Amino acid sequence: MKKLAVALCLMATLSFASHPIAHVLGGELSWKLTGTVLHELNMDGFGIVAKPVSAMASHIGMDLLVSEAGLGEYQVQIGIVRVAIGYFLKKEGKERDEYLQYAVWALAPDVWDKSTGRNDFHRLVGRPLIVLDRDSNELLDELILGMMIFKITIPI
Repeated sequence: MKKLAVALCLMATLSFASHPIAHVLGGELSWKLTGTVLHELNMDGFGIVAKPVSAMASHIGMDLLVSEAGLGEYQVQIGIVRVAIGYFLKKEGKERDEYLQYAVWALAPDVWDKSTGRNDFHRLVGRPLIVLDRDSNELLDELILGMMIFKITIPI
């Protein structure tokens, strides 16, 4: 239960940078936490469904807490570039493969809604609790990308 509380606090804090790389980091936290909980419950087989759902749910949770302060029409492309940078910063092997999985699922709501012009996922997002401007979100997103570059990790 303590891990869940810590993860929720971290996700709430990270949501202040509610954009691509922060969504990926939130997706990583929820992905790993879901795996840990499923393992403790001896239900590892459910991870194939539960982990992607938790990564997408972390995206919506972040958007509920803080406004997106949109990156404009290139939001999906910016997300892809930032995910690619993060991919090459990860060690080759299992860590890199797992990164690609939670990154794709964590950004899936934005990719789907922005690419199709629909509002299927973000319809769940009402008025956010905190509204930041685009520059604030951009700055915090770059700080998180910097954490990845300099290998600053959050232990779970």
